[in-house]
Amino acid sequence: MVNVTDLVQSDVALPVSPACEVGPKRRLIRMNEVESLTGLKKSHVYGLIRLGSFPQRVVLSRRCVAFLEHEVLAWLDARVAERGQA
Repeated sequence: MVNVTDLVQSDVALPVSPACEVGPKRRLIRMNEVESLTGLKKSHVYGLIRLGSFPQRVVLSRRCVAFLEHEVLAWLDARVAERGQA
């Protein structure tokens, strides 16, 4: 019989899926941080999402959503780039 503590203390390295690795492109941020980064209120962010002008949210549960940080930052970079074109 295998003891659970033997498995935990084992020197065997388990393979890690790339999808499980956490990196800068996989950081999720909640709406309060989106508001802080963009200066926009929640209702405006959701309006932009409906228009297809803002990154889509990631549904984590029935009452919890988040956004991929790199997508929000890319959206901000695009707004800054547009400023020089206007």
